[in-house]
Amino acid sequence: MSLIVLEGLDGAGKSTQIDLLQQLLASRGLRYEYLHFPRFDAPIYGELIARFLRGELGAVDAVDPYVVALLYAGDRADAAPVIRRWLDEGKFVILDRYVYSNVAYQCAKIGDAASRERLRDWIVDLEYDYHKIPQPDVSLFLDVPFGFTRRKLEEVREGDDRGYLHGKKDIHEASLTLQQRVREVYLGQAERDDRFRVVDCAGDDGTMLPPPLGRRGRRGAEAAAAADFRADPGSIGRGFRKLSLRTVFAPAVRPRQGSNEKGFSA
Repeated sequence: MSLIVLEGLDGAGKSTQIDLLQQLLASRGLRYEYLHFPRFDAPIYGELIARFLRGELGAVDAVDPYVVALLYAGDRADAAPVIRRWLDEGKFVILDRYVYSNVAYQCAKIGDAASRERLRDWIVDLEYDYHKIPQPDVSLFLDVPFGFTRRKLEEVREGDDRGYLHGKKDIHEASLTLQQRVREVYLGQAERDDRFRVVDCAGDDGTMLPPPLGRRGRRGAEAAAAADFRADPGSIGRGFRKLSLRTVFAPAVRPRQGSNEKGFSA
Protein backbone atom coordinates (compact mmCIF):
# COMPACT_ATOMS: atom_id res chain seq x y z
CA MET A 1 0.00 0.00 0.00
CA SER A 2 1.02 3.66 0.15
CA LEU A 3 2.48 5.97 2.75
CA ILE A 4 1.33 9.51 1.92
CA VAL A 5 2.68 12.59 3.71
CA LEU A 6 1.25 16.10 3.68
CA GLU A 7 3.62 18.92 4.58
CA GLY A 8 3.09 22.64 4.89
CA LEU A 9 3.69 25.79 6.87
CA ASP A 10 1.77 26.30 10.09
CA GLY A 11 -1.77 27.33 9.18
CA ALA A 12 -1.46 26.10 5.57
CA GLY A 13 -4.68 24.09 5.62
CA LYS A 14 -3.23 20.58 5.77
CA SER A 15 -6.15 19.37 7.89
CA THR A 16 -8.64 20.35 5.18
CA GLN A 17 -6.72 18.50 2.48
CA ILE A 18 -6.22 15.46 4.72
CA ASP A 19 -9.99 15.33 5.27
CA LEU A 20 -10.47 15.35 1.48
CA LEU A 21 -7.92 12.61 1.01
CA GLN A 22 -9.62 10.50 3.68
CA GLN A 23 -12.95 11.01 1.91
CA LEU A 24 -11.36 9.92 -1.35
CA LEU A 25 -9.97 6.70 0.09
CA ALA A 26 -13.17 5.91 1.99
CA SER A 27 -15.33 6.48 -1.12
CA ARG A 28 -13.27 3.83 -2.91
CA GLY A 29 -13.50 1.34 -0.09
CA LEU A 30 -9.79 1.64 0.70
CA ARG A 31 -8.64 1.13 4.27
CA TYR A 32 -6.45 3.84 5.76
CA GLU A 33 -4.96 5.14 8.99
CA TYR A 34 -4.02 8.68 9.91
CA LEU A 35 -1.34 10.04 12.22
CA HIS A 36 -0.24 13.57 13.07
CA PHE A 37 3.32 14.48 14.03
CA PRO A 38 4.44 15.50 16.52
CA ARG A 39 2.36 13.28 18.82
CA PHE A 40 1.98 15.57 21.81
CA ASP A 41 0.27 12.82 23.81
CA ALA A 42 3.20 10.42 23.33
CA PRO A 43 5.46 9.74 26.33
CA ILE A 44 8.90 11.36 26.60
CA TYR A 45 9.27 12.99 23.18
CA GLY A 46 5.75 14.41 22.91
CA GLU A 47 6.00 16.30 26.18
CA LEU A 48 9.53 17.56 25.45
CA ILE A 49 8.45 18.85 22.02
CA ALA A 50 5.45 20.58 23.58
CA ARG A 51 7.72 22.23 26.16
CA PHE A 52 10.04 23.38 23.38
CA LEU A 53 7.18 24.88 21.36
CA ARG A 54 5.90 26.66 24.48
CA GLY A 55 9.32 28.27 24.80
CA GLU A 56 10.16 26.53 28.07
CA LEU A 57 13.50 25.24 26.74
CA GLY A 58 14.56 28.62 25.36
CA ALA A 59 13.78 31.02 22.52
CA VAL A 60 13.36 29.63 19.01
CA ASP A 61 16.90 30.72 18.06
CA ALA A 62 18.46 29.67 21.37
CA VAL A 63 17.98 25.89 21.25
CA ASP A 64 20.43 23.99 19.04
CA PRO A 65 18.46 22.74 15.98
CA TYR A 66 20.35 19.44 16.15
CA VAL A 67 18.90 18.85 19.62
CA VAL A 68 15.40 19.81 18.47
CA ALA A 69 15.74 17.52 15.44
CA LEU A 70 16.56 14.62 17.79
CA LEU A 71 13.29 15.14 19.65
CA TYR A 72 11.13 15.11 16.53
CA ALA A 73 13.07 12.15 15.08
CA GLY A 74 12.68 10.22 18.34
CA ASP A 75 8.92 10.71 18.25
CA ARG A 76 8.74 9.23 14.74
CA ALA A 77 11.07 6.36 15.64
CA ASP A 78 8.72 5.40 18.48
CA ALA A 79 5.75 5.48 16.10
CA ALA A 80 7.48 3.54 13.31
CA PRO A 81 6.38 0.04 14.45
CA VAL A 82 2.72 1.10 14.34
CA ILE A 83 3.13 2.60 10.85
CA ARG A 84 4.85 -0.57 9.62
CA ARG A 85 2.04 -2.71 11.00
CA TRP A 86 -0.58 -0.62 9.21
CA LEU A 87 1.33 -0.89 5.94
CA ASP A 88 1.78 -4.65 6.39
CA GLU A 89 -1.99 -4.91 6.89
CA GLY A 90 -2.44 -3.43 3.42
CA LYS A 91 -3.69 -0.05 4.56
CA PHE A 92 -2.93 3.40 3.23
CA VAL A 93 -1.24 5.58 5.83
CA ILE A 94 -1.73 9.36 5.80
CA LEU A 95 0.73 11.41 7.83
CA ASP A 96 0.40 15.07 8.76
CA ARG A 97 4.09 16.08 8.83
CA TYR A 98 7.05 13.73 8.68
CA VAL A 99 10.81 13.92 8.07
CA TYR A 100 10.78 16.95 5.78
CA SER A 101 9.00 18.95 8.44
CA ASN A 102 12.01 18.32 10.66
CA VAL A 103 14.34 19.30 7.81
CA ALA A 104 12.45 22.48 6.96
CA TYR A 105 11.92 23.87 10.45
CA GLN A 106 15.40 23.09 11.77
CA CYS A 107 17.38 24.05 8.67
CA ALA A 108 15.46 27.34 8.45
CA LYS A 109 17.20 28.39 11.67
CA ILE A 110 20.65 28.19 10.07
CA GLY A 111 21.88 31.04 7.86
CA ASP A 112 24.97 29.46 6.33
CA ALA A 113 24.07 27.39 3.25
CA ALA A 114 26.76 24.75 3.75
CA SER A 115 25.83 24.26 7.42
CA ARG A 116 22.18 24.08 6.45
CA GLU A 117 22.89 21.31 3.94
CA ARG A 118 24.92 19.36 6.51
CA LEU A 119 22.01 19.51 8.94
CA ARG A 120 19.59 18.48 6.21
CA ASP A 121 21.61 15.39 5.35
CA TRP A 122 22.16 14.58 9.03
CA ILE A 123 18.41 14.63 9.72
CA VAL A 124 17.58 12.46 6.69
CA ASP A 125 20.30 9.95 7.63
CA LEU A 126 19.19 9.95 11.28
CA GLU A 127 15.56 9.25 10.49
CA TYR A 128 15.77 6.89 7.51
CA ASP A 129 19.16 5.19 7.95
CA TYR A 130 19.68 5.12 11.71
CA HIS A 131 16.09 4.87 12.98
CA LYS A 132 15.02 3.13 9.74
CA ILE A 133 11.52 4.57 9.79
CA PRO A 134 9.29 3.79 6.77
CA GLN A 135 9.93 6.00 3.75
CA PRO A 136 6.90 7.65 2.12
CA ASP A 137 5.74 6.90 -1.39
CA VAL A 138 5.03 10.60 -1.82
CA SER A 139 5.39 13.77 0.25
CA LEU A 140 3.13 16.65 -0.77
CA PHE A 141 4.08 20.18 0.27
CA LEU A 142 1.06 22.52 0.19
CA ASP A 143 2.58 25.74 -1.10
CA VAL A 144 0.03 28.36 -0.06
CA PRO A 145 0.31 32.13 -0.65
CA PHE A 146 2.29 33.55 2.23
CA GLY A 147 -0.37 36.19 2.84
CA PHE A 148 -2.78 33.38 3.67
CA THR A 149 -0.28 31.90 6.12
CA ARG A 150 0.24 35.33 7.72
CA ARG A 151 -3.51 35.84 8.22
CA LYS A 152 -3.98 32.37 9.69
CA LEU A 153 -1.12 32.80 12.13
CA GLU A 154 -2.22 36.26 13.18
CA GLU A 155 -5.70 34.96 14.02
CA VAL A 156 -6.53 33.60 17.46
CA ARG A 157 -6.11 29.86 16.93
CA GLU A 158 -8.23 27.61 19.09
CA GLY A 159 -9.24 23.97 19.26
CA ASP A 160 -8.41 20.70 20.95
CA ASP A 161 -5.19 20.42 18.94
CA ARG A 162 -3.88 23.55 20.71
CA GLY A 163 -3.91 21.98 24.15
CA TYR A 164 -0.16 21.39 24.09
CA LEU A 165 0.41 25.15 24.43
CA HIS A 166 -1.30 25.52 27.83
CA GLY A 167 -2.46 28.99 26.75
CA LYS A 168 0.95 30.07 25.46
CA LYS A 169 2.08 30.89 21.90
CA ASP A 170 3.84 28.36 19.69
CA ILE A 171 7.36 29.77 19.16
CA HIS A 172 7.51 28.39 15.60
CA GLU A 173 4.22 30.04 14.67
CA ALA A 174 5.16 33.32 16.34
CA SER A 175 7.94 34.11 13.83
CA LEU A 176 6.76 34.98 10.33
CA THR A 177 10.40 35.38 9.29
CA LEU A 178 11.03 31.78 10.32
CA GLN A 179 7.94 30.64 8.40
CA GLN A 180 9.26 32.32 5.24
CA ARG A 181 12.59 30.57 5.62
CA VAL A 182 10.83 27.26 6.28
CA ARG A 183 8.99 27.63 2.97
CA GLU A 184 12.27 28.22 1.14
CA VAL A 185 13.78 25.06 2.62
CA TYR A 186 10.69 23.05 1.73
CA LEU A 187 10.78 24.23 -1.88
CA GLY A 188 14.41 23.21 -2.18
CA GLN A 189 13.63 19.59 -1.37
CA ALA A 190 11.89 18.99 -4.70
CA GLU A 191 15.29 19.02 -6.38
CA ARG A 192 16.70 16.55 -3.86
CA ASP A 193 13.98 13.90 -3.67
CA ASP A 194 11.85 12.72 -6.60
CA ARG A 195 9.14 11.60 -4.15
CA PHE A 196 8.74 15.14 -2.81
CA ARG A 197 6.10 17.17 -4.66
CA VAL A 198 5.14 20.83 -4.42
CA VAL A 199 1.38 21.41 -4.65
CA ASP A 200 0.59 24.90 -5.96
CA CYS A 201 -2.29 26.23 -3.85
CA ALA A 202 -2.32 29.73 -5.36
CA GLY A 203 -4.58 31.02 -8.10
CA ASP A 204 -3.36 33.03 -11.06
CA ASP A 205 -3.90 36.21 -9.03
CA GLY A 206 -1.76 34.90 -6.18
CA THR A 207 -4.67 34.29 -3.78
CA MET A 208 -5.46 31.04 -1.99
CA LEU A 209 -7.45 28.53 -4.02
CA PRO A 210 -10.55 27.02 -2.41
CA PRO A 211 -10.58 23.27 -1.75
CA PRO A 212 -10.89 20.71 -3.14
CA LEU A 213 -10.21 21.21 -6.83
CA GLY A 214 -7.63 23.95 -6.93
CA ARG A 215 -6.42 25.23 -10.26
CA ARG A 216 -8.43 24.16 -13.34
CA GLY A 217 -5.66 24.68 -15.86
CA ARG A 218 -2.90 22.32 -16.98
CA ARG A 219 -5.55 19.81 -18.01
CA GLY A 220 -3.37 17.46 -20.03
CA ALA A 221 -0.61 16.88 -17.50
CA GLU A 222 -2.96 16.82 -14.52
CA ALA A 223 -5.41 14.43 -16.13
CA ALA A 224 -2.49 12.08 -16.71
CA ALA A 225 -1.50 12.36 -13.05
CA ALA A 226 -5.09 11.65 -12.01
CA ALA A 227 -5.14 8.58 -14.25
CA ASP A 228 -1.90 7.41 -12.64
CA PHE A 229 -3.55 7.70 -9.25
CA ARG A 230 -6.55 5.64 -10.34
CA ALA A 231 -4.24 2.91 -11.59
CA ASP A 232 -1.73 3.17 -8.76
CA PRO A 233 -2.64 5.43 -5.80
CA GLY A 234 0.97 5.38 -4.69
CA SER A 235 1.92 7.34 -7.80
CA ILE A 236 0.34 10.68 -6.84
CA GLY A 237 2.03 13.35 -8.91
CA ARG A 238 4.74 11.08 -10.28
CA GLY A 239 6.79 12.85 -12.92
CA PHE A 240 5.81 16.40 -11.92
CA ARG A 241 7.93 18.87 -10.01
CA LYS A 242 5.12 21.32 -9.28
CA LEU A 243 1.45 20.35 -9.07
CA SER A 244 -1.85 22.00 -8.35
CA LEU A 245 -4.50 20.74 -5.96
CA ARG A 246 -6.53 19.37 -8.86
CA THR A 247 -3.76 16.90 -9.69
CA VAL A 248 -3.95 15.38 -6.26
CA PHE A 249 -7.69 15.38 -5.70
CA ALA A 250 -9.14 15.00 -9.21
CA PRO A 251 -9.84 11.29 -8.60
CA ALA A 252 -12.20 12.31 -5.79
CA VAL A 253 -14.66 13.94 -8.20
CA ARG A 254 -16.49 12.84 -11.33
CA PRO A 255 -17.93 14.54 -14.46
CA ARG A 256 -21.51 15.69 -14.07
CA GLN A 257 -24.05 13.14 -15.28
CA GLY A 258 -25.40 14.01 -18.70
CA SER A 259 -22.81 16.68 -19.25
CA ASN A 260 -20.34 16.92 -22.11
CA GLU A 261 -18.10 19.00 -19.91
CA LYS A 262 -14.69 17.47 -19.36
CA GLY A 263 -14.25 19.34 -16.15
CA PHE A 264 -15.06 18.06 -12.68
CA SER A 265 -17.68 18.66 -10.06
CA ALA A 266 -17.81 17.79 -6.38
